[in-house]
Amino acid sequence: MSRGPHNPVEEIKIWRSASTGKELTQFLSHLPKLSKLELYRCENITQVAVGVDLQQKTAPVSLSISSDVTMDDTLAKEGQQEIAEVEKEEANTADDDGLLLLPAHLSNSLTALVISYGGAVVHSLNALQALIALWLEDCSFRHPFPSSLLHLDLSSVKGVLTLPNLTSLTRLSISRCGEDLRYEGLLPLLTRGHLSNLVQRIPNFFGACD
Repeated sequence: MSRGPHNPVEEIKIWRSASTGKELTQFLSHLPKLSKLELYRCENITQVAVGVDLQQKTAPVSLSISSDVTMDDTLAKEGQQEIAEVEKEEANTADDDGLLLLPAHLSNSLTALVISYGGAVVHSLNALQALIALWLEDCSFRHPFPSSLLHLDLSSVKGVLTLPNLTSLTRLSISRCGEDLRYEGLLPLLTRGHLSNLVQRIPNFFGACD
């Protein structure tokens, strides 16, 4: 066997793969330098999580709320319901062939992630410490977003109610994410952050703005 120069893969796009989550998990474990991962219409993947998150999970899920936002009773109830749904989702990750478990080494190398396919449940991505660009489409996400993000694109994403703790964000695009998502979590971004590009296609997004 000849030995050529070692050129590790840094970017990969997976389109309409029939592989299971376990199979793709094994494949990604051989890509130590991966910086960009794009997943499109991989129908056999039902859940996406970060390996280090599941391995180190010791505390119950909590809802992160910006200090600039005051929760009324209705939002508090929604938050409690959200926590219950998150815990239920995470309880279903064990022994699931459809679970794509992003290897722990990606927490330091992955800077861009695209997940686009119907019905997938995306669990917490906070362990991806290097992540600066995230695009979610046609999936479910009920967690705070990583504070390291510079670019965030959401299209037809279920479960997102607020967008707190994204003080580094420079570009945000939101489309068809339901009527429950409100602008309140963006107040720090709009007043003290670095946000320079905001695209939104939600009818009531600024409905509570005076």
